[in-house]
Formats: sequence, C-alpha cells, structure tokens
Amino acid sequence: MRTDVEFPSADGTRTLRGTAHVPDDADGPVPAVVVSPGFGDVVARLNPVVDALLAAGLGVLAYDHGTFGLSDGLPRQEVDPVAQHRDLRMAVTAVRHQDGLDPERIGLWGISFSGAHVLTAAAWDRRVKAVVSQVPWISGRENVLRMGGEEALATFGALLDQERDSLVDGAAPSRVTIARRTDDDSPGFALFSDDGSAAYFARGLAGVPVPWENTVTVRSIAHAQEYDVRPLAPLVGPTPLLMVVARHDTAMPADLAIGFQDAAPEPKELVVVDGGHYDLYPAGDAFDQAMDVTTRWFTKHL
Repeated sequence: MRTDVEFPSADGTRTLRGTAHVPDDADGPVPAVVVSPGFGDVVARLNPVVDALLAAGLGVLAYDHGTFGLSDGLPRQEVDPVAQHRDLRMAVTAVRHQDGLDPERIGLWGISFSGAHVLTAAAWDRRVKAVVSQVPWISGRENVLRMGGEEALATFGALLDQERDSLVDGAAPSRVTIARRTDDDSPGFALFSDDGSAAYFARGLAGVPVPWENTVTVRSIAHAQEYDVRPLAPLVGPTPLLMVVARHDTAMPADLAIGFQDAAPEPKELVVVDGGHYDLYPAGDAFDQAMDVTTRWFTKHL
C-alpha cells in the first residue's frame, strides 16, 4: 500500500513530499524505516531500497530533501546539511502520524550524504530505534583533501569567494554540475569528474529519475565542506548502529566511516564489502549484499 505524504520542514518554510509504504500483507502497524537520498539526489532513484525493505515486512517513509525533487524550497538544488538532518527528524514525526506504521519502532536508512544525516539525527533523537548508514559522508574537509588535496580546497575557496561577490552584487545563486565523465570536456566546473559518479548520476545505473537535475548551487559546496559528524559518534548509542562501507571507496573513504563506528557505543556492527562507493547503490554489484544485512539489522532491532 502506497500513500503520498506531505509534511512541513523543520523551519516551517517549505513542504516536503514523499511516499509512505506498508506491506500488503501487514497485520497491524509495522516497523517503519525512513529513507532519504544522498548529495544532490532524489529519492525516486532509491525505489529498489524501498522494495527490499517492504519485502522484509518493514514499512517505509521515503521523501525528497527540501529544494530537490518533489519537495518545495528555494533556491532550487541547494544542499544544506543542517536543514536536511533537521528535516529528517520531521520525517520521523511524520511516520508517527501515518496509518499502518508503528510510531514506536522507527529506523533510519541513509547512504553517502544522507548516511551522515541518519547519524546526526540518531545522536539527538531517541525516537529512532535503529540506524543503517551506508558508505557515509563523515567529514567534508577530509573528503576534499583526500580527493584533491590542498589544491582542491583552494579551487573551492576561489569559487565560493566569487559566488559571494556575485550574491552581494545582487545576482541569483549560481550552480555547478554535479557529475560528468572524464572524457567530457564541456566548459564549466563539475564537482565529480569521474566515470563512476557520471555512471551513477548522469547515465544512471538504475535509471535517471525525471525530477533529478545534474546541478547544485555553488553554496552547496561550502555547506558540504563544513559538515563533519565525527564529534557525534559517542552520542549515537544506545541506538543500534549498522555501518556498511566499501573497501575501495574513493568518494567517501572507508577509514573515516570505520573511525566513526569505532567511537560509537554498542550495540553496533560494521560490514565491509568489496567494491567502490556506487557498488552499494541500486544496480551496483554489492547492492543485494548491503540490503541483506540492512533488512536483517532492522528486523532484529525494530
């Protein structure tokens, strides 16, 4: 059973939209998992995640972050991690008002950038009873340094300074491309110029959803660089935490996620799979393995 849902953002300025799902054979309220997409993405791309959770007898609330996909918000395509993780807690509240979903058995599932949001929300919200974080974003500055060193920090800094000058002069927020192939010599800046990112985002291993756009605002870069969840690790427990990381992840380094997991209290579990970052996404080589351990975790703890 699928129901369209709307709920307000944490600051009350926009409406967030998604869908609530209850297994067809449910007998009474079922545990629910909140699903949200990663950096610059839309939740429609995660339908296989929803299907896997439903097949395990779990309910789902899946939604788009503000300014993306079906959700409201201006400027469009702006990544604001603080707003997003606060809105995630509003999604938890929305679950508690949804028929067929158990208000006392709520879990969070996130991947990449939303993998950080679920850690942040779980650290502060004891309504959350279980968490799965896959190939998560841990530290913006460290990610930039790992991928491009001090030169990348300087490049981003110059781009952001130029954008601030433009905004002070009254211009509208400008955008950059999220991902393009290594052989794409189109003009302009792209956050990810590698074939793996392009295959996932622009070509779409699982298909490119209609609401998705291959851009984010320049300000999104500043917001992302400043996002660091490492201080929250001791606060996640006693909420059960499963982290699923990719051994050869060059986008979200596995050792940063493992360091977070080491600092988190019990109960917790770490699963390291072979492959890279996008192998854990729908249609990736490790997707089925990741969903097997995910559904087991939620079934056990919810």
